Amino acid sequence: MTRIVLPNGDRFVPQEWHDTTISTIPRHNDALATCRSCGAVRLVPEKLVRTPTNNMLRISELALRLRCSTCGAKNADLQFGYLAGDPPPL
Repeated sequence: MTRIVLPNGDRFVPQEWHDTTISTIPRHNDALATCRSCGAVRLVPEKLVRTPTNNMLRISELALRLRCSTCGAKNADLQFGYLAGDPPPL
């Protein structure tokens, strides 16, 4: 299982959603944007993803609208998945 470690230490587990519309992705999934220009990784707030306008967009279309808060580029990769809890004790 692939995990992405965020700057704050949280672990993000991406799920395979391919290029579906935002409205088909369950609400318990989080959105993770990765800037292809500078490599910044950020969780996208749900209020930016789940708007009436964005619900009918495809994942790739919404990714084109995101602007990096670090470098200002509009060059993002958008993934949906969930934050993993602490690993089980050994």
